[in-house]
Amino acid sequence: MAPVPIMPRWLDLRTISLKLWLIVLAIPCIHLITILVLRDHAGPFYLWSNLDPDYWYLLDALNITNLDWPVAVHHPGTPVQALGAFIIKLAHPLSTSLELTQLVLKNPEHYLTLIHFCLVVINTLALIFAGLCTYLAFGSTIAVLFVQFGPFISKLCIKWMTHVAPEPVLISVVLVLGGFALLALRPGQLESHRPKYAALFGLIAGFGLAVKITSTGVYFLPVFILWNFRYLTIYGLTALFVMFVFTLPAAGGYGDMIAHLNSFTADDTSFGGVNNTFVSGSEYLYQLKRLSSRPAFILVLLSGLITTFYFWLRAKANKTEIQIAVKLIAGICLADVVQVLIVAKHPSGHYMIPVLVLSTLGMALLYQIWMDQRRAAGSNGRALKITFVLLFVGLVGTQTTAMVKLDKQFKQRVTKASLYDDTKFDQCARIYFWAAATPSYPLQLGDDMVGHHFAQQLSKIRPSNDFWYEIVRKEFRDWVGVLNVKAIAAQYPCIYARGSYPSHMSAALKTQLPTYDFSASCTLNNNNETVFTSGVDCMGTLIK
Repeated sequence: MAPVPIMPRWLDLRTISLKLWLIVLAIPCIHLITILVLRDHAGPFYLWSNLDPDYWYLLDALNITNLDWPVAVHHPGTPVQALGAFIIKLAHPLSTSLELTQLVLKNPEHYLTLIHFCLVVINTLALIFAGLCTYLAFGSTIAVLFVQFGPFISKLCIKWMTHVAPEPVLISVVLVLGGFALLALRPGQLESHRPKYAALFGLIAGFGLAVKITSTGVYFLPVFILWNFRYLTIYGLTALFVMFVFTLPAAGGYGDMIAHLNSFTADDTSFGGVNNTFVSGSEYLYQLKRLSSRPAFILVLLSGLITTFYFWLRAKANKTEIQIAVKLIAGICLADVVQVLIVAKHPSGHYMIPVLVLSTLGMALLYQIWMDQRRAAGSNGRALKITFVLLFVGLVGTQTTAMVKLDKQFKQRVTKASLYDDTKFDQCARIYFWAAATPSYPLQLGDDMVGHHFAQQLSKIRPSNDFWYEIVRKEFRDWVGVLNVKAIAAQYPCIYARGSYPSHMSAALKTQLPTYDFSASCTLNNNNETVFTSGVDCMGTLIK
């Protein structure tokens, strides 16, 4: 018998019914519209809630466009930076590097919006791919809906899809990885093509690792379906090689990448520690508990472990092979455990996004595994189907409510930020600190993050009275370098300072400008930012 081709002939699209197309395209279209609307309502990328890490990804994309090494390589994030560079160049194919730099620095919001749109389109295509793969594997529309619901499973995923950051790309990576893993479940696939699948999974994993190294856990997904030293070796070596290839545009920063990885694994600074110890034990256990508490995560992990154990016992008793689908659900459990063990070391909720998206693949697998079991027992599985339909409806209702709340939150942030009008203080030295929602601050901080490669150009096109305070190094800076704040104050009749961490700024001003009287009276109630003024009132009128 001829081997089954590793890739289907994409069904011969003429054989796909209109009903199936409507089902497969429904969630991707909703995703495209929803994320674009939320991005619009989230306001400018320079808002305090939006600028990190979007602006340094834009400026490092510009570094690559100028044939310089990207500098902010700790994710590493190289594919995202390279994609940004490609989009910028594609938008102006005949422009020189100098012209591109001027265009981007004068209108960074336009290019961030353009890059973000491309990321959303890639997500949408990945959703369509995952849906088609699911239908090919199971022929179940319920399974298709669950797999495609992955990007909506958590408000955290939805929020980060409004950013220019690694997370939207990682969501696409997980969907594609899951799609190919489902294709491997088809009869004869692994028997005929296991080495090719190992290399294919390695290609996807290597790309994902180059996007963000903290996503490592999710790439344990195919371990059990490949379970063989040879194939796991192919998988691992391919992943490492592909990661190396996709980080080549940042080869000049390999030393920084390694240093960051070492700090990530070897010390406890994420918990406020100062010693080179692995981690504080009690704090690590607390973070494990906190990160594992998300309902979708813990539901799939526990259900997956129970399912794996049950079918393992049954296979052992019957002396038969465990189903490949059960091995895949075991892989999801392994990926969950490894990811939470990694993230608990440097606890940040969005590091869990890859396995959160993977959880809906787990739900689809659980549905299909138990439905097959019920059918084998002579049941039509009606009760199981109703249970999973109700679960999906519940997820849709819950996450729709979450998206409405998030949209409202976005609008409130934009409104609050717009209440401050910095143009009233054009005659003052405007000093911004983390994370001022102004057009200048993210360019100031972003240029600092990417090696000050654009300092001279920014000094010529941005306001000369815009300064900033770097809260970690405790430095006052203009567009090109460090300044004594007394020199800044001497040049202007008034000072206007704005940002979200007032304690840092207040201490610096009191220490370095002790003879100046600063007031926070211009700060608006219930606002995320604090304003300090000296020599000027809240309407921008000088105080004599």
